[in-house]
Amino acid sequence: MACALLLIVGACAGGPRLAATPPSSVRLTGQWVLDVTASDDAPALIRAALPKSKPQHKARYDLWGNELRDGEDPGALPPGTERGNARRGGRESGGYDGLSYGAPPVWGRMQAYEFVAFFAVPPQRLEIRQETGLVRLGTGARLRAFTPGDDEPTNVTDRFGSRAMRGGWLADAFVVFSTDGKNVQVQDTYKRLKDDRLERLSVIHITGVKSLTVRSLYHRSTVTELDLGPEVGPPDPAR
Repeated sequence: MACALLLIVGACAGGPRLAATPPSSVRLTGQWVLDVTASDDAPALIRAALPKSKPQHKARYDLWGNELRDGEDPGALPPGTERGNARRGGRESGGYDGLSYGAPPVWGRMQAYEFVAFFAVPPQRLEIRQETGLVRLGTGARLRAFTPGDDEPTNVTDRFGSRAMRGGWLADAFVVFSTDGKNVQVQDTYKRLKDDRLERLSVIHITGVKSLTVRSLYHRSTVTELDLGPEVGPPDPAR
C-alpha cells in the first residue's frame, strides 16, 4: 500500500514500475502545441514554490578574524602590534573575507528560478514518436529516446546536473521519471484526452523548494502552426 501511495513521486525502487507497451488503442504520436490559456501558469507556480529570500548580514572581520562593529576600521592595529604578524594571523583565520560558507543550493551558481523552470515550465512545442519498442519524446535538444519499461536508466548530464531517466507506460499514459538520486525527482505523465488533446502532468520535487505540480494541455499542430516555425507560445525553459 505504501508503495502505491508514493508511486507518483517515484519513492519505490527508484521510480514507478513502468510497462513496455500501452493498450493497443493508445497513440500519442504527433506534433503538439501548448495551449497557454488552458494550462497552469507555470511561472507563477514556480515563484510561489521558491524559498523566500531573507536579508543576510554580511559580517566584517579584522585581520585576526574578530567580527567588527559598524564604523570600525578593519586595518587598524592595536598598539605594539607588527603589521606583518597581523597579516599572517588574519589570513589564517576562518572568516577573513566576511563570508559564511554553507552547503551550496541544488541550483549551484544559477538562479533558483532558472533551475526550477528547466523542469517545471512546459515546452511550447512537443514532439512524440511512438514506435515499436521505442518512444521519442521532447523538443529540440531535449528530444530523447526511451525504451519503454527498461529498468536500466539513461544517464543525462548538462548544466542542470546529472540525472538518471526512465520512460514507460502506466496504463494508457507514457511516464518519464528522472532523478539525481538525492535532490531532484521529476515525474512527467503524458496522456491523450478524448478531444484529441494531450495532457502533460509534471510533479516536481527539488530540495529547498516546495513541491509543485504543473498541468499543461496541448493541441495537435495545424499546418499553419507548423509553417510558423518554433516561435509559437512562450519561450522554451531556461532560454
